Formats: sequence, C-alpha cells, structure tokens
Amino acid sequence: MDIRSKRMLAAALLAAVVVPATAADRSAGGLYGGIAGGRSEARDACEQFSAAFPGAACDRSGTGWRVTAGYQPLRFLAVEFEYARLGEADAAATIGGATVQARARAEGVGVLVSGGFPAGDRLELFVKAGLFRWEAEAEAGASRVSDDGQDPTFGLGARWRLQAPFWLTAEWRRYRDVGERDVTGRSDVDLVTLGLELRP
Repeated sequence: MDIRSKRMLAAALLAAVVVPATAADRSAGGLYGGIAGGRSEARDACEQFSAAFPGAACDRSGTGWRVTAGYQPLRFLAVEFEYARLGEADAAATIGGATVQARARAEGVGVLVSGGFPAGDRLELFVKAGLFRWEAEAEAGASRVSDDGQDPTFGLGARWRLQAPFWLTAEWRRYRDVGERDVTGRSDVDLVTLGLELRP
C-alpha cells in the first residue's frame, strides 16, 4: 500500500466512526475516532547524521500528528487503527566549502490494543501496544532513498471527558526502530501529542 492510499484509508476510517461515536452507549462499547498532534523526536538521528557528516548541526525534533479509528468491544479494552506522520529530523554540514542539507522523515499505519483504567468521574488513564508499518525517507543534497518495514509501538496517556461525546487526550508514544540503518538510518521516534476524540 503506497503513502497516498494510507492517507485515504486513515481519512475513511475517521469519517466512518464520527457519526456512530456520537450515538453509541459508552458502557456497551462502540466505534470511536480522533486526531492528535504534537512534538516528535527522532532519538538517534543526530548521532547518525554526525557519523555521515562530521560536525553537522542537527535538529532531531519536529511536528507529528496521528489520526485514529477504533472499536471498543469492552468498557476498558479497545482495538485501534492509526495513520501517523512522525515528523522530520534535519541536519546541515559544510563539505568542501558547500553546505549540504540532510533530512529524514517517516509515516505509516498501525494496529494497537488499548487498555483503559478509570481515575475519576471524567478521567481515564490508558496504555497501548501494537505494530506500526512504517515508510521512511532520507535525503542529502540531491540524493534520496527510502525503505519500509514494521516494528513495535507502545505508549501511555490520559483522556479527560469534556461534553459528550468529546474527550481531550494527552499521550506519549514510542515508535521503535523506524527506518533501516544502512539505507535511511534507524531511530526510535517519540511522539508527544494533545488531541481530541469522539467517543460513546
């Protein structure tokens, strides 16, 4: 599945759950969807940029976002599907008097199991774990390479019930081993987000 198809799938999943989520009984579970965005950090990117371009100035952080659609068969257990953009890491180095710009980015789709725990009338805590199918791309000057694969993702967070059916979310997520070391470079990517969910 190419990147355009993944984006279309993510949009379709979100659209399919928005209306049912507003009408379902939360105690009985149901469909839900959400969107979130925030800060991404490719934890190992700068070390790899520096190995390829000694003395490179590097920024491992960027902006990422995620669209989620899920089904909750039980009160505090759900299966989720997501499309996520993991942001970019950038570097610049001077080689032979010329400045070379390097950049790495990734996106993909994932499937996860989510477990929730009540922490009050409006607050829930949750943990998630699953598999993320990534596509990574790296470029340096006029050269561009890409690769794909799948690796684990896991995280935790909290959601606060606003006025039904809206929930405010805060989440930390780790995407493991994104990229191929000898092609695009490989890094764990952290994504910290705030978002909004529509839930029964």
